[in-house]
Amino acid sequence: MRYLVVFFLFLIANATAQTVRINEVVSSNSVYTDEDGDTPDWLEIHNYGSQDVSINGWSLSDDPETLEKWTFPNIKLSPDAYLLLWASSKDRSNISYSRTLINWGDTFQYLLPTSEPSFNWKVLSFDDSSWSEGASGFGYADGDDATIIPNGSRSVYLRKTFTISDVSAVSSLILDMDYDDAFVAYINGIEVARANINGVPPAYDAGTITDHEAQLYLGGTPERFQISVQS
Repeated sequence: MRYLVVFFLFLIANATAQTVRINEVVSSNSVYTDEDGDTPDWLEIHNYGSQDVSINGWSLSDDPETLEKWTFPNIKLSPDAYLLLWASSKDRSNISYSRTLINWGDTFQYLLPTSEPSFNWKVLSFDDSSWSEGASGFGYADGDDATIIPNGSRSVYLRKTFTISDVSAVSSLILDMDYDDAFVAYINGIEVARANINGVPPAYDAGTITDHEAQLYLGGTPERFQISVQS
């Protein structure tokens, strides 16, 4: 099933023959939580190739004497797909794993409005071909922006489409958002998260409740929002 996530951001002024690699390792996690609310270590793998790769039967271990401490279930990594894995030592009869749907630096369609946009800009069927295209983040070139927008812009509208092949397999959705100064997020036209803004929906030139500085470029962490799967 295809999904569209849109954001309204407010601003003031066994792998040698395969294309899979370990992309990131965190050995002292205090930010991201697993399904139990714990913060185990984690690692991320990435299929950097152009074809699907099955990792069924592959294994992970932190013991050179026991190389098959944990074996992957029947998972297929799509081209340029990322997969986050908890190093929790939990013996799960039902193995769950995290998958990144939208990543920092991904390309979005975006609009810098001078008036209220079309009422249906949030829905999947909306034609955004006339919008500009750019990579996240978006802002005034203050150290954390890949797409620079003009100083004084009051807001930017963003659209990104992603696909979930089996919705029934999804147990939870998490949005980690770094923003300056406010945002509202929608999936297929339904609001799923917001911060620091009034109005339902907010006006394109609405002011924010207070100033809020982005955190990642200061060495901080994004704010986490739990999204209802029913959304």
